[in-house]
Amino acid sequence: METNTKMINKVISTNTNTSWLKIIALITMTCDHIGKMFFPKITILQIVGRIAFPLFAYCLAVGCIYTHDIKKYASRLLLFAIISQPFYIMRFSANINQFIDNLTNFNIFFTLFIGVLTIWSIRDKRWIALGLCLLFAAFVNIDYGLAGIVLIITFYIFISKQKILFILVALQLGMYFIYPGDVEFFGIKVNLQGFSLLAIPFIFAKERKKCEIKVNKYFFYIYYPVHFIILTLLKQILM
Repeated sequence: METNTKMINKVISTNTNTSWLKIIALITMTCDHIGKMFFPKITILQIVGRIAFPLFAYCLAVGCIYTHDIKKYASRLLLFAIISQPFYIMRFSANINQFIDNLTNFNIFFTLFIGVLTIWSIRDKRWIALGLCLLFAAFVNIDYGLAGIVLIITFYIFISKQKILFILVALQLGMYFIYPGDVEFFGIKVNLQGFSLLAIPFIFAKERKKCEIKVNKYFFYIYYPVHFIILTLLKQILM
């Protein structure tokens, strides 16, 4: 196992301290959801929230390289995607009709699940399966859609080529600034998704062995539905 880890670290040229990255992703994601649910006019909370998905996408790619059983990895993501779905819908559904209307808006775990299936297809050269995954991402309403899956693929394929990966990720995330703005920031209309670029320093940061932490992997899975439950309850109490 030790030798395998050394070999992996030679392949991965970016930050493999994914426990810290996942914690940062959870904090920034929570800021985003608090902003959307309670303080929609405080733009900075949603800007901070843009950091979360690129970190999740990167950690997923690293996880697919480290995992001994990609089937179990995909199964866990699908299980928590299903568990999280009702709580994900509840956060923006004021009544039963809105809840039903949003049943086909799928949470980020479904995006990550499709991401793992895509990586699995690439690894095993199952091109039909890959095509089906990309079609699903393009036509089904999952968080971050096809662009999110393409980002995951980019991390997986170019993870050992730091300079190329940096350029491709910067282009993919920065291109959102080209699209029409949805929020006013310092008097200028901008597309908030472009602030995903703020995730790049974390992904390419030099690792510090003294700062390594270990967190039970299920904490990151459980946190997602639980934080939706807490925020939804708070919203009901306060509003």
